[in-house]
Amino acid sequence: MTSSNDDAATPSNVAQHQAAASQASQPLVPGSLLAAWVIGPYLVVQTLALAYFATLTAFASDGQSLAKWLVFLPEPLSVFVAELTEDNFRSFQRNAIATCSAGLGGAVFMLREFYLNFAYGKKRLGQKRLFLRAREIPRYVLLPFSSCILGPIGLALLQAGAIVFAGFSAGKDIPQFTTIAVCFLLGFSYHDTLGGLRDLSKKFWGGRAGDRKTTKH
Repeated sequence: MTSSNDDAATPSNVAQHQAAASQASQPLVPGSLLAAWVIGPYLVVQTLALAYFATLTAFASDGQSLAKWLVFLPEPLSVFVAELTEDNFRSFQRNAIATCSAGLGGAVFMLREFYLNFAYGKKRLGQKRLFLRAREIPRYVLLPFSSCILGPIGLALLQAGAIVFAGFSAGKDIPQFTTIAVCFLLGFSYHDTLGGLRDLSKKFWGGRAGDRKTTKH
């Protein structure tokens, strides 16, 4: 019995208990109010703007009607949209909806991250809980913008048949709601999407390298 008590009272155990007690007694550092006032309104405005533009684009019948609704567009861009032919407008419409859907996915993802990090903080193993910091502002600002790029990529993969659903195949017209759902998910799972694209590019370039080796032989 005495040996077990001695083992429990070793200096290393005492130091660990003291460190845990001191860490528990330390007050939690609140999140940056500057980051909250910059990131929160920015993400809300960006989400509403993307939803507004996507809705108007989806219901527009041609470029002229869309140009009339988008009164905030600069005049050169408004003239460009108004002068689009029917075929060009349909292509523009599909790509614009895909871009906005992916951007909305990224914005919703960052809204969730903003809420969790500001309200509850992020706790890593062996470290104290970290709340929202001002140096994270560029990440919250730029990720929704960069996720917009995934929209046309997702649309191209759908049309090429790289993303396949039951009843759809490459070369067929993709339903609008399918484009919206897929591109939104690509933007929402931003990091997973980049990982998938990285794996896809490795397979592509790996296959090309294998073809070159067989051609040389």
